[in-house]
Amino acid sequence: MAVKRSSSAKPRRRVQCNECKKTFRGPFELNRHSILHSKDKSKYAHKCPVSDCPYTALQKSNLNTHINSVHPNLSLKIRTEKCTVDPDVCNADFCDAPSLIRHEKKVHGY
Repeated sequence: MAVKRSSSAKPRRRVQCNECKKTFRGPFELNRHSILHSKDKSKYAHKCPVSDCPYTALQKSNLNTHINSVHPNLSLKIRTEKCTVDPDVCNADFCDAPSLIRHEKKVHGY
């Protein structure tokens, strides 16, 4: 059940990045985003484990998506979302849930 704010509660103000003017729900998201504009790329906490791949990400979920889509044969395969509409006919698999949902809507009409 969703929590409803009381009418006396102030709505959250969105915060804006000074560099690119993109807005965020709060300071946490803005601080995480501001690393993108930093010259110090060592703040990217998640690096691809493939030695010759330069990919780095701020969020582990983005690294997992990268590994599943760019290095599908890597033994560190994280998670695969499989199409469940008609498993006998459609054996499509995806590295993230939103891709699976798009597939099911576009291909299967769901």
